[in-house]
This record gives sequence, C-alpha cells and structure tokens, in this order.
Amino acid sequence: MRTSVVIVQLVWAALCLAKNTFPALIASSKLIPGLRPALPHSEQLPFDLGEATSTIYRVLEQCTSDAYILINLPGLRVDDFHHFERFRHLREQLSQASTVVTFPNVLVDDEKLAMDDFVRFLRIHCNTLTYDVVKEDAAEVPKYLDTRTRTINVQLGGLSDEMSKTERLEKLDEYNELLREIMRKLPTPRYTILFSTNTTTPYEEKEYKVIYPEDVPEDPKDLTVRDRCLAKTASNMIFPDITVFDKTRYLEIERNKHGERDDYSSHPDGLWAKDLLEEDDTWLAKKTKTIKKEKSLYRFSEDQSESPAVFDREFLIDNGPVIVGGLFVVVTLFALDILRGIARQVAGLIRGKKLKRE
Repeated sequence: MRTSVVIVQLVWAALCLAKNTFPALIASSKLIPGLRPALPHSEQLPFDLGEATSTIYRVLEQCTSDAYILINLPGLRVDDFHHFERFRHLREQLSQASTVVTFPNVLVDDEKLAMDDFVRFLRIHCNTLTYDVVKEDAAEVPKYLDTRTRTINVQLGGLSDEMSKTERLEKLDEYNELLREIMRKLPTPRYTILFSTNTTTPYEEKEYKVIYPEDVPEDPKDLTVRDRCLAKTASNMIFPDITVFDKTRYLEIERNKHGERDDYSSHPDGLWAKDLLEEDDTWLAKKTKTIKKEKSLYRFSEDQSESPAVFDREFLIDNGPVIVGGLFVVVTLFALDILRGIARQVAGLIRGKKLKRE
C-alpha cells in the first residue's frame, strides 16, 4: 500500500511540472459500477487532463441519466468551493448522487476540458437532444413534451479577478439559483452534472496530506474544529464533508433505486424473476373472489347457493302486495277467459235452437 503511495506521489511530482490547473467535478444519480476503484489515485492528488477526461467519459458512456447538465463557469477556482453556502443546490444534488468524482486540480499547460466533445458524444452515443443555455436564463430550457434524453449545455458569464469578494459570492448565488431552476424542469431525478471551467490559474506546488479511507473516523463529528477548517479550505479537496469524510462514498452503493426493478440481465443465467423465488407457486393458483354481504342486498338469483328467492319468507313478506296483485290479475284473466268461452257456447246453443224452429 505504502509503496503504491510513493509511486503515485512520484508521478504526481512529475505532473507538477505543468504550470496551470483548474477544478472540475462530475456526479450522477445512478451508480457507475467500478468507477471509483478504477481511479488512478486519490481524488486529493492532481490529475492530468487525460485521466480526468477518461473518467468523465466513463460516467457519460453509461447513458443511465434522463438529463445531462454540463456547466462551464469561466474563472472558477478551487477556492470558490470553500464557500459551501454558495453552492447549496449543487451540494444537495451531490449528497443524493450515487456517483461523485471530484478533480480539485487538473494539471495542464494550455489545454482545456473539451465540453463540446462531451456534448457531441452524448448526442451520438446516448441519442440526446441538446439545449444551449447562453443567456443565464432557465427559460432557454423548454418544458418537456416527450421522454427523450436531454443534454443541457450551460455556458455562464463567468467570474473575473476584477470582481470583489462580495460580487464574486453574489454571482455564485445567482448561478446556484439558475441550476436549481433548470433542474426543477427535469421530469425525473435521474441526472448527471458536470461542473467545470474553461479557464486555468497558476498552479502552486504544495505538500498535500492525503486522507485515505482508513484515516476517516467512523463519526465525522469526531473531527476537531481545526481539522474541519483545514479540510474545508484545503486546495486539494472539493466539499470534503461529502467526498472525503463520508465513509459510504468509498463503497459502491446505489442510493436511488427506490421503486425500480432489476434489469433482466442482472438475473443469473437470464432467469425470469419468478424463478428466483423460493418455491413459491402461488402465482399459478386460480384466483377466486367471494363477496360477503347481507341477504337483503342480494339481487334476484344472484346467490346460486341459496334456494330460489320466490320461496324465501322475507321475500314473500316484503313483496306480498305485488305477488297477490299479480295472482289476482292472472286469476281474473283466466276467469274472464272461461266466462267468455261459456258465453260463446250458450250463444251457439241459442242460435241452433232458432234455426231448428225456422
């Protein structure tokens, strides 16, 4: 372990021959398996441009998000991230993300992070629809009318060295609010955020104290006030309370899997989900439904297990007038028919006697 640390520090010393640096970070709501173990070294050590770019591509190529927000903030420095309160919404998204990788120092000569290449890659590889935000207005992102994945390319006005500290912090507040308004338009919480800059600052070589997982206390509250202040203002960390002193960040944990089903490919040998159950065949049984209610609520012949409703005492009592009236009508019609027949027979006999007399 210590040998590898020495090798990394030697490589880092060689990288420090570069003159400039810039910060960046990328976060995804979904877990990118194997990403953190594949990092060449601790995030607290400087990255070269190739290492940072390949890590970013590793996140983007998964196409696991419904929205990709790429933010370019000219003039951004790593010490801007020391003002936690100016990145409230960004920090909220990072704390909820399953994948977070920070690059406090990306060492370059005159190169820049190729944001346009990332936009093009997402359009081709993930079939995204691109929206450009160039006027710092959330209205440049229209409302969603379909489910197609979006790339939201945000080009901010930037920060300048001529700004006072108050003006600089007020700008960061405005950009934080812009990010919040843009993310409110997203139809799902599945997102990827890339936050970086296309400007650099001179790199100051320092001896960094790298904090490894075994150095992190079980409870971050055990850190002294001095250690917290040093970590917060360190130039080799971005939001250390989220990225360094949260021990769960060193584990591969999917934090946003609520209500989602496993992919078919995740089942052993392509088995169906039902085959993973422990001898549960209840899904094969014929489903029956029995309705229990008062007898008075049954409709005519609804309950076939009972005797016909005509012979039911309660039915006869409740419907007695109707039944008696019906029987009276039937008997009356039958009697009238008999009387009509008798009358025809009598009329026939009388007519026959008259004919005999004539």
